[in-house]
Amino acid sequence: MRVSGGVYSVDFTRRLMERLSFAFEEPLSRRHALPGNWQFTYFSMTQYRAVFICLQSMAYAWFAARQIAAANGAAAMAFASAVWTPRKGVLLTTIARHTGLHKSVVENVLRYLTFGEVNIRNPDIAIQPIVDLTNGQYAISPFVMTHVHAERNLCVLLNQVPEDRKLYSQLVDEKENKARAETITTLAGLGFDFKHGQLGDTDLDLAIIDRKAKICLCVEIKWFIEPAEVREIRDRSEELRKGVTQARKIARMFSENDARLMGLLQIDQSYDFQAMIGSVNFIGGHRIQDVEVPITKLWHLASKIQSFQGLSEVMVWLRTRSYLPRKELDYKVIDVAIQSGKWKSRWYGIAYAQKN
Repeated sequence: MRVSGGVYSVDFTRRLMERLSFAFEEPLSRRHALPGNWQFTYFSMTQYRAVFICLQSMAYAWFAARQIAAANGAAAMAFASAVWTPRKGVLLTTIARHTGLHKSVVENVLRYLTFGEVNIRNPDIAIQPIVDLTNGQYAISPFVMTHVHAERNLCVLLNQVPEDRKLYSQLVDEKENKARAETITTLAGLGFDFKHGQLGDTDLDLAIIDRKAKICLCVEIKWFIEPAEVREIRDRSEELRKGVTQARKIARMFSENDARLMGLLQIDQSYDFQAMIGSVNFIGGHRIQDVEVPITKLWHLASKIQSFQGLSEVMVWLRTRSYLPRKELDYKVIDVAIQSGKWKSRWYGIAYAQKN
């Protein structure tokens, strides 16, 4: 580390990179959960993860260096060097050497992470946290780089890149299949029968069947990255709305005694039947909720089934919409006073309701 006046720099030597890896690689890796074998157009999830963790470790070091410089009396708390501006070639070589990845792979990951690259129409610094200064250097905010959700933001980005969108869609199907398998494993031992499969122009994600009680619960599984801003909320809500349409179609097939559905499930009209949405990440706002098609998180549904040890009470729980929080019973809205100097305002907060 070098300091001169209010300016500092960090030399990312092999020794420093090894120490950064020892300090940060394991805790940063815990932020990643998607399958490493996911393969995109130019890199795999494992390769992307390695580059991103390396970048975050270096960004942590740059931020720590500023704290050291400021503590030692650097002018303006070393603000002049707060933004990390590495030379492109040096950064590429350092990451490739440390991760063992081919330079072309590292270059492609950096390209996807660069603001406005890969033909993104409305770039977002949280999604693409590297800025090309067009003078052979990048600009990286250590604060942004160390606090973004790497996998979530990559998924948002891939959905906007035409050549990757189709691949991502296929991988989402894979995650939904995994979510189904995990749900079946969670409910194993309760005596249920599980079915899924194609039904002509539609498909059935998961049917949980209690043959003794003659109850069938059909779950349309939805997996996507939880939204964080208005556009994403709108898009994810539209996906849930399509899921509601799908669930209604399944329910209609049952009411019409459709031979394909009845044959797949091996049930008849004497069964108590319900179709619903089981979302892994997001159940939508109040405008998406449907009176006939319950929408809950998949883990919430599975935990209730385990709690009740059967489907009978779960059907009541779903049809009475008890899966939704109730004002004054489960939560309450409280006023929050805000004051800054002479300026005053009021906002709202959500608090747990006091239960008797």
